[in-house]
Amino acid sequence: MKNSIKRIIDSRLKSKCKTYGYGDDLLGVMLTAAKSNEYERKMRMDEIIEECKNFYYAGQGTTSILLTWTTMLLSLHQGWQEKLREEVFNECGKDKIPDTDTFSKLKLVMFIFIVLLAGEEKGFLTPINLADEHGVDGVASSVRTRD
Repeated sequence: MKNSIKRIIDSRLKSKCKTYGYGDDLLGVMLTAAKSNEYERKMRMDEIIEECKNFYYAGQGTTSILLTWTTMLLSLHQGWQEKLREEVFNECGKDKIPDTDTFSKLKLVMFIFIVLLAGEEKGFLTPINLADEHGVDGVASSVRTRD
């Protein structure tokens, strides 16, 4: 992992642009801090690598939880599962794995992820009657609250 991150950092350092510096994302900001002359703002390369690892693992955990929760909800609401499966088959066919281009066409799939993310961001999933919006009879999202 450390070597992979180091290669990404080295690549970014080599491709520094006069206009955008090391980039306008988090890695670019940290690399700018590494090259800073201000002691309080300066970051060492090992600190940058550790921060990148932290963000990677946090993103991996969050994605894992979202996919697990989505799978569980879809198993409870098979009507929605069928609707999503139908949308994927219509856009991709039965033998093709969705790529970034086809994934952007999956409106109902994106809607489900947005609903789940919005609920998770607030710390709970609130009851949302998806049937009213999309005409699926008797299907609503599950409710989960945090005590």
